[in-house]
Amino acid sequence: MYKINFTDIHNPDINKIPLEPGEIPSSAPKYDSHEIHFSPDKSEYAVSCVRTNEIRFLRTSDDALIAKVPTGKGPEEPHYAGDTLYVACPNDDVTFPGQMGCVTVINGKTHAFIKNIYTGWQPHGVVPDVHDGKVWILHRNIAGGGPPPHHSSACAGRNGYMTAIDMKTLTLIPNVKPELSVDPYFGAIIGHHH
Repeated sequence: MYKINFTDIHNPDINKIPLEPGEIPSSAPKYDSHEIHFSPDKSEYAVSCVRTNEIRFLRTSDDALIAKVPTGKGPEEPHYAGDTLYVACPNDDVTFPGQMGCVTVINGKTHAFIKNIYTGWQPHGVVPDVHDGKVWILHRNIAGGGPPPHHSSACAGRNGYMTAIDMKTLTLIPNVKPELSVDPYFGAIIGHHH
């Protein structure tokens, strides 16, 4: 993992950050870090480690390792919603037998594992809507065995879809499953009307 200081844009200061204290950073895929997401106060950040099935929390000020928390198999997309971290594990074929994927929920303050939720086939995009109390999950649905789409799109392949987690109960909201185009990877909330 690299940390790059762009204060002098013509001479950026590039540093390698070890994911394990005392380790010499290497390009060998020991952890297979996939994505970084910063806590709301920016004091720490979560790194998804696909190969070791965990989230590693590091302190922003000195990049020290704070905690390692187990997730579903192959975590990819961590995203904070307030003080809770939601982690999409799209290719997890272990946590919910016969299914593909899970979302791991972690307390972002205490770094305690809370639970795994089955949200649908191959969850990837994690889109919190804290104002509405939902975390939308976008499902790629590209691996064989996923649900057949109701509609076809102009794109080649099988449509994906969205589901939503209730942030208060940490359960899937029933009967919410809008279909999207092929391989929805990520999304964003742009604002709210009051």
